[in-house]
Amino acid sequence: MQLQAKLLRAIETKEITRLGSNKTITIDVRIIAATNRDLEKMVEKKQFREDLYYRLKILYLKLPPLRERREDLFELCQHFIEQINPEMEVPVTGISDEALDLIRSYDWPGNIRQLENMLSIAMFMSGGGILEIGHLIQAGLECPGDSSCRQKNLEDSSMDILLDALEVNNYNIKQTSEALGISRNTIYRKMKKYGIERK
Repeated sequence: MQLQAKLLRAIETKEITRLGSNKTITIDVRIIAATNRDLEKMVEKKQFREDLYYRLKILYLKLPPLRERREDLFELCQHFIEQINPEMEVPVTGISDEALDLIRSYDWPGNIRQLENMLSIAMFMSGGGILEIGHLIQAGLECPGDSSCRQKNLEDSSMDILLDALEVNNYNIKQTSEALGISRNTIYRKMKKYGIERK
């Protein structure tokens, strides 16, 4: 609260005094302030100065969380893919509709940073090409509903995901099918499709 009083004084007088000095310095600044806290509640609880709050709240922009603007997620994903692609050996060329549906179904408590981090991990796991549901799940994105989503996880993902699951489970078909949440018949069918031999 003491620092808030000093900041308020500097804003109002447009003057500051350096630490250890008694000489005032005139300043000409514009302040951009951002917070993820509810300042109005903090003012009510006497944790934030009301006069400073209204002094800062001249041009006020409220950015809603990602869960309240899901229509922006496609553009944000495209932006981050373009931003991360230069670090990839094989670039990611896009994101599947199913993967985008999964992204839109998630609430993103960590907002933009969480989305960027998850996409970064998924892109490196994908090895390039189209980003699929399986890559997002491997990157830690939770899959709602379980069975139908996990079915898409395998159906829409690359051969690498199946190979990874088989290797982790020492090519045990029963364990692999349980890990992916799909039937053993689907595992056998996919192995035949991709030309994967049981070890």
